[in-house]
Amino acid sequence: MTLALFRKFIPLIRATENPTVSLQESLVGKKALIVGKGSIGSKIADPLKVFGVEVSFFERGDDLHAKLADKDLVINALNSNSTSKNLLDEKSFASMKPGSYFISFVRPYTYSLQGLLNSIDKNIVAGAAIDCDPEKFGDTQNAFYQKALANPKVLVTPHVAFSTKQAVANGAEIAIQNIEKTIADEPQNILVKV
Repeated sequence: MTLALFRKFIPLIRATENPTVSLQESLVGKKALIVGKGSIGSKIADPLKVFGVEVSFFERGDDLHAKLADKDLVINALNSNSTSKNLLDEKSFASMKPGSYFISFVRPYTYSLQGLLNSIDKNIVAGAAIDCDPEKFGDTQNAFYQKALANPKVLVTPHVAFSTKQAVANGAEIAIQNIEKTIADEPQNILVKV
């Protein structure tokens, strides 16, 4: 999705006519903020760095709006808990760098879809990519998905980012390890509400 946003690949997929060639943005030298430095967020940095992106993280206690101000790309990798609810609100999107992009593949209550859409309409955020996460996998009829889909500057998928054989196997392995550690009175991967 990052490459699709910066390089504008989507309209060129399965092109049937010779496209007008226009130069797009490279990722080299861009600044990305990953909001959430958990097990997934910390791994997202590696492929971005390969493309020459300068990566930083938002962690609890940081000034979010200050961190958003100069970033070309913001990736929402927040864990869904009471402290992350609506963390990325309308004010957050309004404080983003004009022309920046937003990507999210986590529960929608960590950010304000309306705030994101408003910032796109005001030409602050240039576009977004969202793997919508309604309660039902693949649901394209829910109101959240339809609202995101209605904006042509939002690339939207129906909660399919997780759908790989490896992700399911990894999830099962983590669950088994958590159970074994809990039985051994050494619990791991504990979420703590602050």
